[in-house]
Amino acid sequence: MLLAGAALVALTLLAVRWRLRAAERRPPGRGKSEWLLLVTAHPDDESMFFVPLLRAWRRHHGRIHVLCCSTGDYDGQGATRSRELAECCASCFGLSAEHLTLVDSPALQDGPSNSWDAGLICAHVDTVARGLVKDCGPGGVVVTFDNYGVSGHPNHVAVHTGVREFAGSAHGRALGAGGVRYLELESVGFARKYIGPFDALVDLLAARASEPAEHGRLVVSSTD
Repeated sequence: MLLAGAALVALTLLAVRWRLRAAERRPPGRGKSEWLLLVTAHPDDESMFFVPLLRAWRRHHGRIHVLCCSTGDYDGQGATRSRELAECCASCFGLSAEHLTLVDSPALQDGPSNSWDAGLICAHVDTVARGLVKDCGPGGVVVTFDNYGVSGHPNHVAVHTGVREFAGSAHGRALGAGGVRYLELESVGFARKYIGPFDALVDLLAARASEPAEHGRLVVSSTD
């Protein structure tokens, strides 16, 4: 029993090491000039869900822009959380204020009972994407939550819907035809969320079985 446990721990550590190296070898970009637009719902989403992607992208590719669709003021801490978001982007990812868009709109207030307008989110994505294309060129990746939003939080789901709406718009489809890709963070089941490093074993087996070309699933293709 002791030997079996030791073997499992050793295998898990190897899987974690493989997972980290794979993330660094195969970030989802195709070239050093590509930009990345991360669209989140709240300050701290970038830290809770997207740190490996952002660090790998920063190391291997070009510009990162974070579009956060609310100040996270559900508990009255919006100002504090907004400041912490800016500090995190600067200290962890080397992003200056011009690489962060923080939306403070009455229509996009943090809260599981607050309904967010996907069209408004789409408009914000459109504005930021236009700026990135103008400054950096057409090659880029837009990343957000999938349709479950990791935890099922309605604001996360609304952000996914807004990005999907943009991807299917005339401008979004034109960008897709020009090389921009739309990727989503795949939500996992309850068990995988709470098994810690052992999840790396699951990830290793899944990757060996499928050998995915991208870290994420397409939100919508340019021809849908």
